[in-house]
Amino acid sequence: MRVLRRKGLVFAILLAVVVPLTTAGCFGRFELTRKLYGFNRNLSSDRWIRWFGFLAMSIIPVYLVGGVIDLVLGNSLEFWGGQSPFASADPQTRYVYGAGGEWIAVTPVGPGEVSLVIPDASGTRSLRLAQESDSLVAYDADGRIVARVGDVYGAAAFLSRPAPAPR
Repeated sequence: MRVLRRKGLVFAILLAVVVPLTTAGCFGRFELTRKLYGFNRNLSSDRWIRWFGFLAMSIIPVYLVGGVIDLVLGNSLEFWGGQSPFASADPQTRYVYGAGGEWIAVTPVGPGEVSLVIPDASGTRSLRLAQESDSLVAYDADGRIVARVGDVYGAAAFLSRPAPAPR
C-alpha cells in the first residue's frame, strides 16, 4: 500500500513539474491544428462536404488528437526552440482562406514585396505585389505590370493598367 502511495506521489510531482515546463507561457501558432482545418477547408468547395468532413474528423477524434499533440509537442517545441515541428517547409508562407473555401498563398519576398499564388479553375496564377513610394504595383509571373494602384483624392484608383488584348 505504501508503495502505491509513493508511486502516486512521485507521479503527481512529475506531472506538476513536467506540465508547466512543457506548456509554460506557450501560445504558439498551432501549426498542426491549422493544417487539419486547412485540409478540411480544401476538401471541397461544397460546404456540405466540408461539413461532413468536419463531422467525421470530430467523431473520429482527429481534431482532438491533433490539438493535444500540437499543444504538448508542437507548441512546446516552438516555444523552447523557436520552430514547430509541424511548420511548413517555408515558414513565411501564410494561407488566407475565404468563406467559400477558396485560398491564396502569401509569401514575403523582400522589403515591401509579397508573392501571391491564387488557384482557379485552370490551375494557379502567380502575382507579385510591390510597394512603391506612392502606389502598389502588381506583376504577373513574367514580370509584366498588371496594374498600378494608388491614392487619388483619398480613394484607391488605377494609375495604370495594361491595354486590352487585340480582338
